[in-house]
Amino acid sequence: MLRHFLFIAALFGAMQLHAADVQTDYDSNADLSQVHYYQWQNQSDAIDEKFNTLTDDAVKQALSFSLDRQLAMASDKIPADVLVRYYLKPVKKLVDDRPRLGVGVGGFGSNVGGGVSFNFPLGGNDLDQQAHIVVDFLDPKTKNLLWRGSIVTGMSSTSAQTNQKQLQKATDEILKKFPPR
Repeated sequence: MLRHFLFIAALFGAMQLHAADVQTDYDSNADLSQVHYYQWQNQSDAIDEKFNTLTDDAVKQALSFSLDRQLAMASDKIPADVLVRYYLKPVKKLVDDRPRLGVGVGGFGSNVGGGVSFNFPLGGNDLDQQAHIVVDFLDPKTKNLLWRGSIVTGMSSTSAQTNQKQLQKATDEILKKFPPR
């Protein structure tokens, strides 16, 4: 019994670790430990049309809050060490939550049995969308990619407040991986 409980606990733990799986890639020749100042790169295609412009503002606000804990905003007197750009794209839903009906009949020898099952979603999950957030750091002179971090996070189609919290958690998780160690 204890083995079964430990197995289930380990399985849930592994699922939680996978939920916040940040992917990173970087230019191994770049000295990213010397990055102290950032500037936003102008872009027009950062947010997929599935998400509204308020989501764009929410991503930038969450990312700014996370960046400001590690780096400072560049100014006229202090040039940027990196340009920052971001993308928010929807992730196709892989879970089919349509109602289902199952019927089974079987037998062995003179015994026969059958069963019917119903499966229907009850809802209750505020996070009904998935979004892939990508954050890039670029060399300000060459515009070459120096570092990239990304994560898939849940989003709500109805609650901007929930989205702000999710975006803040996601950008914090991404920037925990910068600079690469």
